[in-house]
Amino acid sequence: MKFLEALAEMKQGKKARRHGFKDYYFINPENGEFTIHLVRYDKKAKTTSEKNITYGQLGLLVNNIEKDDWEIIEEKPAQEPAKEEPSELVSEPAKEEDASHQA
Repeated sequence: MKFLEALAEMKQGKKARRHGFKDYYFINPENGEFTIHLVRYDKKAKTTSEKNITYGQLGLLVNNIEKDDWEIIEEKPAQEPAKEEPSELVSEPAKEEDASHQA
């Protein structure tokens, strides 16, 4: 799909990205701004960060616009937060000292 086709879909509320990319583009319904949702993984910290940047903050590079591998992405249903497993570091009850070791 060419960018102009993807843009037409974004104007209808869809989100689009280049094939194989995690970042996606959309028209923010709150303010009508062309927005890029960035996803970054920090290998050292082993964390993922996500943020939205408007077109004015970053810009849409010409080399992305001219590609014809744009695709529409479907929203996944919101996932419930994972239930926390008990930590292995939970403190155990204090053990009673053997009476023979007490003075």
